[in-house]
Amino acid sequence: MQRPRALPLAVQRARYLRRRMTAAERVLWCELRNGQLGVSFRRQHPFLDLVLDFYAPKVQLAVEVDGPVHDMRIADDVRRDATLARVSVAVLRFSNDDVFARLDQTLGQIRREVLQRRTKPPPPRNGPPRLRGGS
Repeated sequence: MQRPRALPLAVQRARYLRRRMTAAERVLWCELRNGQLGVSFRRQHPFLDLVLDFYAPKVQLAVEVDGPVHDMRIADDVRRDATLARVSVAVLRFSNDDVFARLDQTLGQIRREVLQRRTKPPPPRNGPPRLRGGS
C-alpha cells in the first residue's frame, strides 16, 4: 500500500507546530525520541491534511496529547480518528494530565500498543492468501 501523501498546508503547519510544542508534548517527546520504546517516532508529523503530534510509521501508530481545547473539539477528534482508521493508523489519545501526572502509565500503554502492533501480522496486500491444495 502506498503511503498517503501529506498536503502542503499540513507540511507548513507541522513545521510551525514543531517550534511551538506544548509542555506536555515536550515531556512526552523526551521519552519517545531516539527509539526508546522500540520504534522511531516522528513529532508533529504531517499526514494527509492532518498534523499528528507523534507518529511511528513502522507500526502505524499516532499518539495525540490533548490539552483543554480538545474538550470543545471532540467532534473534530472523532473525524480525525476515523480518517486515520481508514488508512490503518491506530490512535492513542492522552490528556496533558496523563502526561504530567501519570507518565509511567502513559508510556506503558504506548509500549504495549507498539508491541502489539509489531507482533501483529501485516494485512494482506491483494486479498487473502490463496491456498494451494493437492487433489
